[in-house]
Amino acid sequence: MKAQRRTLTAVCHDGSNGNGADECPTSKRSRTTSQQPLFKHHHYASAFQIVDKISIIQAMKVQEASIYRPAHYLYQANVSAEDRKSLCQWGFDILNACKVNRDIAVIAIGYFDRFLSHRGLRVVEACLGNQRELQLAFISCLVIALKGRESMEVKPQFVAETMCEDMYHPEEIVGMEIEILRTLSWFLNGPTPKDFLEHFMELLPADSNDEVASNLRELACKKLEMSMLDYHLALELPSSLAHVSIASLLQDMGDEERNQLGAASWMSRIGFVMGVSGVRNQLADIDEDEDTSCTLSNSSCL
Repeated sequence: MKAQRRTLTAVCHDGSNGNGADECPTSKRSRTTSQQPLFKHHHYASAFQIVDKISIIQAMKVQEASIYRPAHYLYQANVSAEDRKSLCQWGFDILNACKVNRDIAVIAIGYFDRFLSHRGLRVVEACLGNQRELQLAFISCLVIALKGRESMEVKPQFVAETMCEDMYHPEEIVGMEIEILRTLSWFLNGPTPKDFLEHFMELLPADSNDEVASNLRELACKKLEMSMLDYHLALELPSSLAHVSIASLLQDMGDEERNQLGAASWMSRIGFVMGVSGVRNQLADIDEDEDTSCTLSNSSCL
């Protein structure tokens, strides 16, 4: 029997929290990913397993530097980095409202930036020419991510009438989805900054403190989400963003917490796979201003 797919309509409208207030229900997968469990790293039996994990990260680094890397596209355009930031923030907000995994927004932003990197294509130039088309492209990227990564049925009619408040016809949304998929050549599974973060966490020494590691991962996830709002940071390699988020958090920690993580050994492993030598050279700050945008104050890790 074919499994029934969740619909975005149901996720955003059905269910109750038990107190009489409507609440967006979520699948088991979404609950476990949005509410991060206490971090449990692998207690590696041998160095060969660490080498295997490093090999996986190295393969991801090859991926991220190929067709999955976006290019600078906000030049000679009628839209701005602030327009992009507003759309990305809206993406996180709509997923929060529906209790859907926030990682979907990170994935959608990746599609969005890669799509707009194809300057010269008529559809891309139209998106960079006015905010209406730009918004349509972002919404379509979000729909593609929901379908592909959450296995969710997203009806164009619902997107047009409810999410977009009748700003677009369903046919426009479907048409833009097709244009984006064609432009990306259906390459939709590139590594994200959060993917690298999870793999870097698995390089922790076996005797590191799980609670401290869990807190660091949660803060690193927040840093990475904020970095996706910033146009220039979002164009950096995902591995670099994950690396810098960890390094900056370690720099802010006290000696006791760093020792509980085995930070020197951990950063040496990450530094090896990133091609960076020396723990001190791996530390960099992500500065956060009041608008939650951030910049790399030290590019030595990139």
